[in-house]
Amino acid sequence: MPKVRQPTALQKMALESIFEYVFLCCDRISVKGSLDELNQVISAIKKDVISRIPWFSVADFLARFLERFFSCSRPPMHLKAALEIVMDIEVVGLRCRGPILAYLDPQDSRRLRRLVELDLHRFSCGVPTSVYNVMINLNMNNFYLNDLTSFAFNAECTDLHLSVIARNCPQLQEVRVPNSQEVTDQGLATLEQCSDLRYVDVRGCGITHSGINRMLSVQKKLEKFTQDSLATWSCLDLAVCPWIRYIAFHPVEFSYKDLRKIVTKFPNISYFEMRTNIPINVSSLKSLNKLTGLDLDFPFNDRRVRLNSIWAGIKDLLKFVGTNLTTLKLGSWDCEFLDFINKLGQDDVDFIFNSCPNLESLKFDHVEGLIVIPSFQKLKVLMPCVISEDNRTENPTRYSDEEYFGMSYHPTIEFDKLPNLETLSLYNYRVSVRTIESIMLDNDKFPKLSVIKNISMKDEDLEEIRRIARMNNLEFEIEK
Repeated sequence: MPKVRQPTALQKMALESIFEYVFLCCDRISVKGSLDELNQVISAIKKDVISRIPWFSVADFLARFLERFFSCSRPPMHLKAALEIVMDIEVVGLRCRGPILAYLDPQDSRRLRRLVELDLHRFSCGVPTSVYNVMINLNMNNFYLNDLTSFAFNAECTDLHLSVIARNCPQLQEVRVPNSQEVTDQGLATLEQCSDLRYVDVRGCGITHSGINRMLSVQKKLEKFTQDSLATWSCLDLAVCPWIRYIAFHPVEFSYKDLRKIVTKFPNISYFEMRTNIPINVSSLKSLNKLTGLDLDFPFNDRRVRLNSIWAGIKDLLKFVGTNLTTLKLGSWDCEFLDFINKLGQDDVDFIFNSCPNLESLKFDHVEGLIVIPSFQKLKVLMPCVISEDNRTENPTRYSDEEYFGMSYHPTIEFDKLPNLETLSLYNYRVSVRTIESIMLDNDKFPKLSVIKNISMKDEDLEEIRRIARMNNLEFEIEK
């Protein structure tokens, strides 16, 4: 039976018990008590509990507590009170992200010590407009940023924000500010003060090829960057950047000439991501002898004859580089027009199996018919994705089993032995409790499987599967 639950280490068991006690105590007072009582409990927890937890476990403990506490509907003042649990204490590896930050008083920003991650990328989710407006105008100078290694701010970042980050974050390694029109070449240039920068995402920003060229010439440790302007890619200078390992670009059009220029400028790419109208000729990628990851989204608005030619070009590429690949992701931009989606069939999957024997991660779109996954010996993550007219926008659970399995397209999937598979995604597949149970308990085919996710299933059925896992003492995660 796969992944039998092992006895929990004593320290981990103690931390889990403490965590549950802390959360349930705060949750109960938030529901039935007053704000003053909650403030008193938070203060006591900081003094008598957090101070006694091993320092290397505190950051994770507090992040889990806040995420769980904020996941429930509560009065705004109670959410603000909960934030006191991370204030004015030395937390090595402190992470602040998402809606949690929306309830942070800007004047309290500097009370967050040893902050390593500041993610404003998702804080607007479920946050009142008045609170959101305060947050996007926050003063970055209020934060203690000396330990920061990762900064993210979607759509609302400006050159001023970047200048503050650059000036105060000597250890910065990652900057993600996609769709921020007020980030320009000037803001990007301020990051030159950060000599350890590894990843920059400036998709949809107001940055020109001059700004990118300058960044690439200065940031010698930069390994990954993402940009989506064809004009920028086309105008990059010819200076070779051997330190770049990961390229991701999403322009609408991309030619063989553009692709060849990218490969020449970045000869040591190990992961190549392209979400665009892929040129028919991708043979220039054969020169990337360090390529281990390929992530391609097919166009959906081209004629079938061109799509077939693109797939033929990719198959030719896989014959050449497939042995080196550990990651292969093949998808479609859009599933509005099924006639213009590359419909991988059994022959195509078998071809991938024979060409890419060392794959550890595989993703592909499944449109129709039966596909049997061959026995990939090293595969750890498998992500087939059902794409169809009837479920591209609606959950397939709206059909009865009889209706669903009576449909002509009805994608189904079966598996040969996958000895190293750990994670299986079944996005939009219609599966039953019995099917998932048989997969979980099949130690012959899936001896290392521990996660099944993206299941289209009713909540009560998911809970039944979790119950089966517990009854069989399995270390198994089931995610909807």
